[in-house]
Amino acid sequence: MSEIIFLAEAKGANQKFFDEIEPIFHCKFQDLTEDALTSIRKENPSLIIACADYLFDFQRDILDSILMSITDIPFVVAADRETCHFYHQSVQSDIVGYIITPVSEMQFLNRMRTIWDAMKKKKPGEKTQIADSSFGFQVQTKRRILVVDDDPVCLRQMMNLLKNDYIVSVVKSGQDCLDFLKHDKPDLILLDYEMPEMNGVETLTRIRKHIDYDKIPVLFLTAVSDKQLVQEALLSKPQGYLLKNSGSAAIIKKIESFFGG
Repeated sequence: MSEIIFLAEAKGANQKFFDEIEPIFHCKFQDLTEDALTSIRKENPSLIIACADYLFDFQRDILDSILMSITDIPFVVAADRETCHFYHQSVQSDIVGYIITPVSEMQFLNRMRTIWDAMKKKKPGEKTQIADSSFGFQVQTKRRILVVDDDPVCLRQMMNLLKNDYIVSVVKSGQDCLDFLKHDKPDLILLDYEMPEMNGVETLTRIRKHIDYDKIPVLFLTAVSDKQLVQEALLSKPQGYLLKNSGSAAIIKKIESFFGG
């Protein structure tokens, strides 16, 4: 019997990683196939690590079904912040920890060992708690902001201004923004109104047409306080706008106000 089951495909980089950790932990890889639930029940592991990154829709459906069906075996979810947050809010399984990806193999291994050691200290029948600080892999609480601007000076200034209170990512064009949203979903987008090739209005229009991220709030960034320009920007129905030259304190206050601070 395997003490730990990894719900992930054992090939490529995963296979290399498995070869390295197999001598350390008595573990087994389990593909997300239709018979996965039966296989897990047969193995009856002490811990399941669900690797939830880069799944096809049918694989995610299988994973969700397993998480909903198994409530007597502890889980660790390894995935990006948004996916971990989703499972944290919606799944009733015994999820004892989260590993926020991307992480290096060494970080993954260290986090896995910490969780495993903490679990072994639990008394028989004692329920594990997500809030237990011994696990230490809670979903990050900082809000995530994506700044989109073709001006590298503005990107650097916004990064320096916000990085202490938020998780900040920056891209330099509307197309880069759309590409970013394919793999990550920020809590807020600060979108430059005037950019070459694809301006802010066109970028926002394309964001709103995509079901996967059409609900992400957007604030326009503009260096011009012209009333007509502002009115034109608001016609595309962003959640508001920020004047770049309004000063650091005003920008921070506006963002804090948006998040309800």
